[in-house]
Amino acid sequence: MPFTEATQRALQLANSQAIRLGHEYIGTEHLLLGLIDEGGVALQILKALGVAPDSLRLAVEAVHPSESPPAHVAGRLPQSPLAKKAIECALEEGYGRNNRDPTTGIDTGDILLGLIRERAGMASQLLEGFRITLENAKQQLIIITDNGRS
Repeated sequence: MPFTEATQRALQLANSQAIRLGHEYIGTEHLLLGLIDEGGVALQILKALGVAPDSLRLAVEAVHPSESPPAHVAGRLPQSPLAKKAIECALEEGYGRNNRDPTTGIDTGDILLGLIRERAGMASQLLEGFRITLENAKQQLIIITDNGRS
């Protein structure tokens, strides 16, 4: 099952955020920033759950402040083990939710669910602080995707 165009953009934006912050890897916090920047289903879920994107962005940057970007950082950065695990969780979420329609790709909402499910990364911990749970995020994803089909 492929990533949707929105998810591909979010992953590229996560890479850009990691470079902007001077990091040499893409972590779960960068994936979360990429989802916010992309503005798709994941952002709709967060807003529906009462999270202001700017507040979440500030929380990420407070915990993981910007460093001077190393001169050699450019191009596609490697993903941290926790980011890889979050994407694996997103794939499982997408496959489970979309088993009726195998042409549906892994969307940003699935990436958000993967970040929550992963549990050890900074993104999961920050989302928990904003009272975002796997259950309430899944519920909003269902509402948003059902509204998109009507």
